[in-house]
Amino acid sequence: MFSSKQSADFFKQCKYVLGAADNPYLDLFSGSTEQVHRKFFAFSDLKDKLIDGKFDSYGLSKVATIPWF
Repeated sequence: MFSSKQSADFFKQCKYVLGAADNPYLDLFSGSTEQVHRKFFAFSDLKDKLIDGKFDSYGLSKVATIPWF
């Protein structure tokens, strides 16, 4: 039997996965934990100005812009 919080978390994860299903993704392998992390990508419109931001250990950022070639 699931608690109401577990049920809510499960449905939230399902909604996230189903919503991201059309986006491109990479399966990234962690050398330290040997786990696979699926990272989905969402592209925005091209920006006129650079937006600085922090990058994670995979070199990805939720806010920073990168050059578009």
